Amino acid sequence: MPCAVHPDAEPVAKCWACEKSLCDECHAFDVDGQPACAACGADQRGTGEAIGGAQLAVTALGYLGFLAVAVSLFKPRPIVGGLGAIFAIAFGRAVAIFFKPRVVVRRRRVEA
Repeated sequence: MPCAVHPDAEPVAKCWACEKSLCDECHAFDVDGQPACAACGADQRGTGEAIGGAQLAVTALGYLGFLAVAVSLFKPRPIVGGLGAIFAIAFGRAVAIFFKPRVVVRRRRVEA
């Protein structure tokens, strides 16, 4: 099957997402080590950036929630803030492991 964009070129890979045949010129991205076309690679890059922002927001909300519960139970004391920071680090790491974005590497810029 020829390249989806360049019918005269031999395909070297298949896009992991849309499964279009890709010639060397069209193989623009690698997503988690799998070949990707320009459209699918750019889409995954945007998704990864959105996941990173969401991880930060969820971690911050977890920290604030922990502080609210701890202050209501133990009254405002210095130890509450320290425990909240430790909780936020552990919670943030758990969120990062659970919502891991794909690794997107640009091989070359494709001219449309």
